[in-house]
Amino acid sequence: WVPSVPNFANINAALLLMDYTDDGEEVITLWCFQYTVSKDHPFNAKTFRSKFLRPVLQTLQLNVDMVAVKILFIVPSDVIIEFRIPTELLDTGWAARVEFVDCNGVDTLQSVFERLDFIPAPVQFKSTG
Repeated sequence: WVPSVPNFANINAALLLMDYTDDGEEVITLWCFQYTVSKDHPFNAKTFRSKFLRPVLQTLQLNVDMVAVKILFIVPSDVIIEFRIPTELLDTGWAARVEFVDCNGVDTLQSVFERLDFIPAPVQFKSTG
Protein backbone atom coordinates (compact mmCIF):
# COMPACT_ATOMS: atom_id res chain seq x y z
CA TRP A 1 0.00 0.00 0.00
CA VAL A 2 1.23 3.47 -0.90
CA PRO A 3 -0.78 6.62 0.00
CA SER A 4 -2.79 8.20 -2.83
CA VAL A 5 -2.68 11.71 -1.33
CA PRO A 6 0.37 13.89 -0.67
CA ASN A 7 1.57 14.25 2.90
CA PHE A 8 -0.49 11.32 4.22
CA ALA A 9 -0.57 11.29 8.02
CA ASN A 10 1.85 9.03 9.90
CA ILE A 11 3.19 6.55 7.31
CA ASN A 12 4.49 6.39 3.74
CA ALA A 13 3.89 2.75 2.84
CA ALA A 14 2.62 -0.52 4.26
CA LEU A 15 3.18 -4.22 3.75
CA LEU A 16 0.82 -6.94 4.97
CA LEU A 17 2.47 -10.31 5.58
CA MET A 18 0.61 -13.52 6.30
CA ASP A 19 2.49 -16.46 7.78
CA TYR A 20 1.79 -19.60 9.78
CA THR A 21 3.22 -20.85 13.04
CA ASP A 22 4.55 -24.40 13.36
CA ASP A 23 1.12 -25.29 14.78
CA GLY A 24 -0.61 -24.03 11.63
CA GLU A 25 -1.98 -20.86 13.26
CA GLU A 26 -2.27 -17.90 10.90
CA VAL A 27 -0.16 -14.87 11.83
CA ILE A 28 -0.90 -11.54 10.14
CA THR A 29 1.48 -8.59 10.50
CA LEU A 30 0.92 -5.12 9.09
CA TRP A 31 4.29 -3.41 8.61
CA CYS A 32 3.98 0.37 8.28
CA PHE A 33 6.94 2.34 6.95
CA GLN A 34 7.71 5.98 7.67
CA TYR A 35 10.68 7.57 5.91
CA THR A 36 12.04 10.70 7.56
CA VAL A 37 15.26 12.71 7.70
CA SER A 38 14.28 14.30 11.02
CA LYS A 39 15.35 13.13 14.50
CA ASP A 40 11.69 13.05 15.50
CA HIS A 41 8.43 12.50 13.70
CA PRO A 42 4.92 13.12 15.02
CA PHE A 43 2.48 10.23 15.06
CA ASN A 44 -1.26 10.67 15.50
CA ALA A 45 -2.70 7.31 16.56
CA LYS A 46 -6.31 8.50 16.17
CA THR A 47 -5.75 9.58 12.56
CA PHE A 48 -3.77 6.41 11.84
CA ARG A 49 -6.64 4.23 13.10
CA SER A 50 -9.45 6.14 11.38
CA LYS A 51 -7.83 7.12 8.07
CA PHE A 52 -5.67 4.07 7.45
CA LEU A 53 -5.90 1.06 9.74
CA ARG A 54 -9.68 0.58 9.89
CA PRO A 55 -10.31 1.18 6.15
CA VAL A 56 -7.45 -1.11 5.07
CA LEU A 57 -8.46 -3.92 7.42
CA GLN A 58 -12.10 -3.54 6.42
CA THR A 59 -11.16 -3.79 2.73
CA LEU A 60 -9.19 -6.97 3.47
CA GLN A 61 -12.00 -8.31 5.69
CA LEU A 62 -9.71 -8.48 8.71
CA ASN A 63 -10.46 -7.60 12.31
CA VAL A 64 -8.00 -5.34 14.14
CA ASP A 65 -7.41 -7.96 16.86
CA MET A 66 -6.28 -10.43 14.16
CA VAL A 67 -3.39 -8.20 13.05
CA ALA A 68 -0.11 -7.23 14.70
CA VAL A 69 0.72 -3.62 13.77
CA LYS A 70 4.41 -2.73 13.56
CA ILE A 71 5.74 0.70 12.66
CA LEU A 72 9.20 1.06 11.16
CA PHE A 73 10.87 4.47 10.94
CA ILE A 74 13.54 4.57 8.24
CA VAL A 75 16.10 7.31 8.75
CA PRO A 76 19.54 8.38 7.43
CA SER A 77 22.64 7.07 9.20
CA ASP A 78 23.39 10.44 10.80
CA VAL A 79 19.91 10.57 12.42
CA ILE A 80 19.51 7.03 13.77
CA ILE A 81 21.32 7.63 17.07
CA GLU A 82 19.21 10.69 17.91
CA PHE A 83 15.85 9.48 16.58
CA ARG A 84 13.14 9.00 19.19
CA ILE A 85 10.00 6.91 18.68
CA PRO A 86 7.01 9.26 19.17
CA THR A 87 5.58 9.02 22.70
CA GLU A 88 2.01 8.72 21.41
CA LEU A 89 3.02 5.69 19.37
CA LEU A 90 4.59 4.05 22.42
CA ASP A 91 1.27 4.41 24.24
CA THR A 92 -0.65 2.43 21.56
CA GLY A 93 0.89 -0.95 22.26
CA TRP A 94 1.98 -1.29 18.64
CA ALA A 95 5.56 -2.33 18.03
CA ALA A 96 7.89 0.38 16.74
CA ARG A 97 11.55 0.65 15.88
CA VAL A 98 13.98 2.71 13.86
CA GLU A 99 16.36 1.47 11.15
CA PHE A 100 18.89 3.01 8.81
CA VAL A 101 18.34 2.04 5.19
CA ASP A 102 20.29 3.37 2.24
CA CYS A 103 17.47 4.67 0.04
CA ASN A 104 19.67 5.93 -2.79
CA GLY A 105 18.14 3.44 -5.20
CA VAL A 106 15.87 0.43 -5.55
CA ASP A 107 18.83 -1.96 -5.34
CA THR A 108 19.83 -0.70 -1.89
CA LEU A 109 16.23 -0.46 -0.65
CA GLN A 110 15.85 -4.24 -0.95
CA SER A 111 18.42 -4.59 1.82
CA VAL A 112 15.86 -3.45 4.42
CA PHE A 113 13.98 -6.72 4.02
CA GLU A 114 17.13 -8.82 4.07
CA ARG A 115 18.36 -7.23 7.31
CA LEU A 116 15.15 -7.11 9.31
CA ASP A 117 15.23 -10.16 11.54
CA PHE A 118 11.74 -9.38 12.83
CA ILE A 119 10.15 -10.08 9.44
CA PRO A 120 9.68 -13.86 9.64
CA ALA A 121 9.87 -14.76 5.96
CA PRO A 122 12.14 -13.07 3.42
CA VAL A 123 10.41 -10.81 0.93
CA GLN A 124 11.32 -11.80 -2.60
CA PHE A 125 11.68 -9.09 -5.26
CA LYS A 126 11.07 -10.16 -8.84
CA SER A 127 13.08 -8.58 -11.59
CA THR A 128 11.05 -6.66 -14.16
CA GLY A 129 13.76 -6.81 -16.78
